[in-house]
Amino acid sequence: MIDDAAGLLELLARPEAAAPTAALASAAAFGAGVQAQGRAVAHMDAVTGAFVGTGVATLIYAAVAPFVVPWAFVVSDGTLWFALCGLFMPALSMILAIRSVGLAGPALTAALGSCSPLFAVALAVTVLAEPLGRQGLAGLLLMSAGLALAPFVQGRGAPRAPLWALALPLGAAALRGISQPVAKVGLEIAPSPIWASLV
Repeated sequence: MIDDAAGLLELLARPEAAAPTAALASAAAFGAGVQAQGRAVAHMDAVTGAFVGTGVATLIYAAVAPFVVPWAFVVSDGTLWFALCGLFMPALSMILAIRSVGLAGPALTAALGSCSPLFAVALAVTVLAEPLGRQGLAGLLLMSAGLALAPFVQGRGAPRAPLWALALPLGAAALRGISQPVAKVGLEIAPSPIWASLV
């Protein structure tokens, strides 16, 4: 058991595993956040919830940034790209997501919200001219299949969502997807995820 755990840690420490590991960690954090929002919407509206969530994240990044972010990144053009990205996510996307949790429940919100890579890849391929390999295409097809089945997902005790409410998690996913290629442009100028998240 110890050997298996050590082998897993060694595998995750390899450079080629960094991106998939970060993606999985991000997906796990996204799922946990949706569940937390499901409990929070019983006590506050979507705008207040977005303000609280964004405010807490800002305080955390602001405490860390002075120690890890070079001043050159702060005054670079990358900051403008990060600010543009912030208009999409978390500002607008969080409001839509929290509102969706209140109307459709966390299960359906997470299911439809997970399609943000579709929008990110579409923008990256068409605007940034990034290549799309066979693995990427296969992943998009699987996500499309999941998206088609998502409206049938109904969490236990979740409210029955009206059809128009599906636009809320899809809109939030689209905004998150759009923000990723925008953030990439900024990161090429100022390669600091901490600074990007703070802005």
